[in-house]
Amino acid sequence: MKKIIISFTVLLLGLNAIAQDSVLVNKHGSIILPQKGDIAVGLSADPILYYVGNMFNGNTNNSLNLGDQNLYFRYFLSDNEALRVSIRVNSSKYVYNYYVIDDAARAIDPLSRQQVEDRQTSIDNNYGVRLGYQKFRGYKRLRGFYGADLGFSYYKTKYTREYGNQMNQLNPSPTTHWGNLSSRTLESNDGATKSVSLGIFAGAEYYFMPKICVGAELGIQYGKMWESQGNLKGEEMNLTQLVKYDRAVTPGDRSNNLYTTFPYSYGSLYLMVHF
Repeated sequence: MKKIIISFTVLLLGLNAIAQDSVLVNKHGSIILPQKGDIAVGLSADPILYYVGNMFNGNTNNSLNLGDQNLYFRYFLSDNEALRVSIRVNSSKYVYNYYVIDDAARAIDPLSRQQVEDRQTSIDNNYGVRLGYQKFRGYKRLRGFYGADLGFSYYKTKYTREYGNQMNQLNPSPTTHWGNLSSRTLESNDGATKSVSLGIFAGAEYYFMPKICVGAELGIQYGKMWESQGNLKGEEMNLTQLVKYDRAVTPGDRSNNLYTTFPYSYGSLYLMVHF
């Protein structure tokens, strides 16, 4: 019995040593590939590639623009499989102010140089998220992968206008930055665009440093898109009365599409850091 226990202990130690040897490490003993429980953060390497390329081709107007990015995250369920999510948030608001002639002051004094202010506010909202699963296999620092994911996106843009010169019976076509208008826009939007998609993808990664890799992927995707009705709000004079209106300008659309794509979602070339 004692010999059996000793033999079993030696076997377990041997299996543990083999398992340790199977983990890829560099000459300093650092683990190269991600392990179960690791979290990764990544971004598209395209802006970096353009910047480096312009350094070598003599482009004097070279800048590194990392502002417009998708953010990539993944969590390793095991050494060879992970959940991943891609998030895009691009929301902006721009306010433009313009000076125009004060019509009321000019009516009193034709030489008046008084001014009023017109304003246009533009708002863009662009959001997207993709959630997926991927499986890895490969040799040493080079690993291939495949998987599937589900995506959702939302996009809407609109602008509003405010006018310094009032529209009334005495001034039915006031001066504005956009001309003397008898019917002028208060708000315009093209409707909201929503889409859902289901895709499968495949690619490869190379770990050039411990738990830091570059990769590329391609895939095939089926998507469905809905675009809601667009509206235009404005004002105009109807004889002696100021009338405000809200009109439909586009009825909305929908589409289905199936296509192969490269890059799939992570950029032409992406960088991932695991910890």
